[in-house]
Amino acid sequence: MPRLRYIEESEKTPHARELIESAKRTGAPDPRVVSLMTRSPLRIAWVEYWNKLLYQGVLPHKLKEMCRIKISVAHPMRLLLDGTLERRKGRRADREHDQRPVRSQRQHALQCA
Repeated sequence: MPRLRYIEESEKTPHARELIESAKRTGAPDPRVVSLMTRSPLRIAWVEYWNKLLYQGVLPHKLKEMCRIKISVAHPMRLLLDGTLERRKGRRADREHDQRPVRSQRQHALQCA
């Protein structure tokens, strides 16, 4: 049983609704994560920080996404379709023992762009 719960419709403030809708439009952060995070003021501050870091500032979003991919290649992790990360062992993952579907970093970047 999950220890965290999504925000209930009756608990959503207009600002929380706006953050969740923004995540649905942009795809980042994951709208489910935002639905968890909008339950407390501190977590709302994290979502606002994430949005400012990712979508505002001097560097274009696509360049930031390319840097994120470069870092992820330097520190090999597999992004599983269930949203979890798994560290790769060696130069390639052992796919004989693990048949879970994997979403490539390129697919993720294209979805976010």
